[in-house]
Amino acid sequence: MNEDKDGQGDYFYCPVVELSTWTRHLDLPPGVTPESATDAQLYCALYDRQIREAYKMCQGCASPRETFSDAFYVCGTCARHCHHSCSSACSQVLCTEIWEQYAPYLRTCDVCAKRREPLNVFVPGGMTSDQLSAQAAMNRLKSVQLPHAVRDRLGALEERLVSGRVSDADAMNDVTAMMTDHYCPRGGHRLFKLAMSKSKGGIGVFAARFVPRLTRVGIYPGYPDPLSGEQGSRGRPTPKYALAEFNAADYYNASFPELKGCLTQFINEPGPDEGSNVAWLQEVSPTIEDGRLSIYTVRDLQEGEECTLSYGPLYPRDYPYSYDAYSFHPVSDDDGHQCKGVYALWYYANREAEAVCKGHVRYEEKTDTFRDCDSLGTWL
Repeated sequence: MNEDKDGQGDYFYCPVVELSTWTRHLDLPPGVTPESATDAQLYCALYDRQIREAYKMCQGCASPRETFSDAFYVCGTCARHCHHSCSSACSQVLCTEIWEQYAPYLRTCDVCAKRREPLNVFVPGGMTSDQLSAQAAMNRLKSVQLPHAVRDRLGALEERLVSGRVSDADAMNDVTAMMTDHYCPRGGHRLFKLAMSKSKGGIGVFAARFVPRLTRVGIYPGYPDPLSGEQGSRGRPTPKYALAEFNAADYYNASFPELKGCLTQFINEPGPDEGSNVAWLQEVSPTIEDGRLSIYTVRDLQEGEECTLSYGPLYPRDYPYSYDAYSFHPVSDDDGHQCKGVYALWYYANREAEAVCKGHVRYEEKTDTFRDCDSLGTWL
């Protein structure tokens, strides 16, 4: 187990297969800590993650395409993904203790079987019609944390789809509506709209009416994308719809259809002569993953005004922009304990500027809103 030098958390690195993953992406048995987990438990968690992973790339042909006739499996030797057509029956597995449990998901990729050299060039091509189906969308959603009520609704919809009681198109519309409601709670998506940004030459998010300060635009959608670095070395395009460790688009930077109603992924950075008017906030919720971010307005927005958000210091840019950044961060007391629901709004005028505190807000659970407060959480 290792600690990330940028403070993003702990991660496991397995030298046997040269794979790494954040500890928060590993589902260990109840009561088992990362430090106390056995090798078998860690391998189980690694295989589980690989099976439910939304982003897959074949170890043999370097293609992320997946169809129902050529599905992805996990190689028992290297734990990487492989197509059925780029693999053979599994001949060995990393951890023999868990062979029977994972046998249906395992193959031996052609690279490990020494039938081909690994292809080190990303294979473009776009999503297939199978990947645009409602079933594919529901399979992807199994890789993220969702409230039990939403998960139950998806399960019921999947049963109806499999039995033919609902068409694929109608099921996809239902999935999209569920994800829009989940990532834009309390109808936040109705306060904003997508439109062409004249100053930036692409799609942007605009206020559909007057929007007051401290309004949530939405929760940033997407799937954990832990292997983007490895896949990027093969020529995968730089992700354009990624925030923190979550990516709302596929390998080809096309937004996933089930997330098209979630507007936050389309918020642009401020131009050279503009400033940010929304900020990201680290969500702390039992129904939302660690690392998931929400976007809130930091001032009143007039009807027709475009939302602008700084993407942070690490985002790769090839366009003119203004580094004008706001972010909400949890507040801790003198003993280091987090003040429940209290956040400080920090402002960074440029990359080199010292952060300036612009005030404090406190979350009100009953109304699902923020209100101004002092540093101790007392309402102003």
